[in-house]
Amino acid sequence: MKNKLIFLIVFISAIIQIFTWTTGHNWGGDFSAYIMQAISISDGTVERFVELNDQTKNLSSKPVGPVTYPWGFPILLSIAYSYFGFDIVIFKSVILIFFLALLVLLWFLYEKELDFFERLIFVSIFAFNPFLLKFGDSVLSDIPFLFFSTLSIFILFKLEKKRSYQSTLLLTFILGLFFAAGFSLRSNGVFLP
Repeated sequence: MKNKLIFLIVFISAIIQIFTWTTGHNWGGDFSAYIMQAISISDGTVERFVELNDQTKNLSSKPVGPVTYPWGFPILLSIAYSYFGFDIVIFKSVILIFFLALLVLLWFLYEKELDFFERLIFVSIFAFNPFLLKFGDSVLSDIPFLFFSTLSIFILFKLEKKRSYQSTLLLTFILGLFFAAGFSLRSNGVFLP
């Protein structure tokens, strides 16, 4: 029964976040390059995208970003784009899914270290944090990266316990996959290992 409360927190957090969404995007981020990169993946025009973005970067008096970002997040967006087309709300939904999964992960991450009420407070700090809720209105790789880096910590906790040789190998392999997923989302994911 107590574990079911996390799903109520997740549900309420999702509703609040959806109501903070706008139909646009703030102009302070790298979202447009992520989306253009995703569209180029879906349309099979990656070479053209790289060529045009490189030209834009080289001709700008103030370069605004790299020619390409790590490919993991654009690949996630390209899946959404291929099914739903260009829809900023759908792109924001990708972020929301990772945010909600992060909340559930945080609930189980400290299951042994924190009692029920401590975990309730801990997860609620993330679930109802105004900054994180508003951040969901952006199409950026930060939340998916936070999910995979936290998932890596979860697997490390599992590896701490004594296990059979086979399960240790399996968890180590899974951990490597999560490290790779984190690195594919953000360059600083190289520091996860």
